[in-house]
Amino acid sequence: MNMISVDGDIFGEMAKACGIDPDTLEENSVLVLNEGEFSTDNVGVMGMEPDRYRYYHVDNMTSLHPGDELPVQFYSDQKGEYVTRKLSIVGYAKTAQLEKYLSGAGDYYLWIITGPSVGRDVMELTKDAEGAPYMTPELHIRLNGKETDLIQRLSQLSDLQEGAFYLTESGYIQSIEHAVVALADGLLLSFVILSSLICLLNLFNSVRGWMAGSIREYAVLRSVGMTKGQMRQMLLLQCGGIILRAVLLALLGSGLLIAVIYNGMTVIFGNLVLQFPLLLFVLAVLLVGIVLAVFSFWSLKKELEQSDITVIK
Repeated sequence: MNMISVDGDIFGEMAKACGIDPDTLEENSVLVLNEGEFSTDNVGVMGMEPDRYRYYHVDNMTSLHPGDELPVQFYSDQKGEYVTRKLSIVGYAKTAQLEKYLSGAGDYYLWIITGPSVGRDVMELTKDAEGAPYMTPELHIRLNGKETDLIQRLSQLSDLQEGAFYLTESGYIQSIEHAVVALADGLLLSFVILSSLICLLNLFNSVRGWMAGSIREYAVLRSVGMTKGQMRQMLLLQCGGIILRAVLLALLGSGLLIAVIYNGMTVIFGNLVLQFPLLLFVLAVLLVGIVLAVFSFWSLKKELEQSDITVIK
């Protein structure tokens, strides 16, 4: 288990970011980072090599719930035995919620975040014979992206004062991963935009062909007394039927494709978490429905600019 103790203001901000009222925090309150991840890169069996790379994402690192007690044992050199400290779980946290405050958390250990009171107690409890605490203070620096020589100067100072403090670049791997993910997202976005434009052009041509083939039917209906409102209503119902069939076919086809890809990636990499983009799917369906209706009404209007007699002939 990893424990991080922060000052009261930061602890309150973290709790608020996780949807917890800071006024409910007590001296023994802790936040539990209730997700983690591990792979064959950092977990293994001594003397054995894995057959292939495996990755696992854990959504629930503990079965405890907010309000439960979390007993944690610390070894005290002064007492020569393990001492149990009972902490109170005030709530769960996700890595994304604490991204502003922590980087590199959420691995195969259970991470808990505490306020200053618990941190002071644990530091006092775990002092060794020389009075040095087991827990060490850390200063996390988040750069704003502007060019600076701060890291270089701190690194030189660390070399000059060997042992006084250590400088580590904790977000280096995460930065590389974020850059790769951003590049992949950019390529996927470009592909989606290009394929969407092609689909819209095909949709426009299909609607024009549909209207050209149905123009006589609409002209006959208008000649026998169908009003513009009734014609619009009929056209909307036809568009709704087209959208419904398209959605069902898309769900069937894409569902099978996603299942094949997911199972294949699971066999290769291990447990993966895929979230269904429900909001984006609904927005895409609504957008296509609106575009289809606009194309249909415009094409019908263009086709019916001629007189009904001319069209029927």
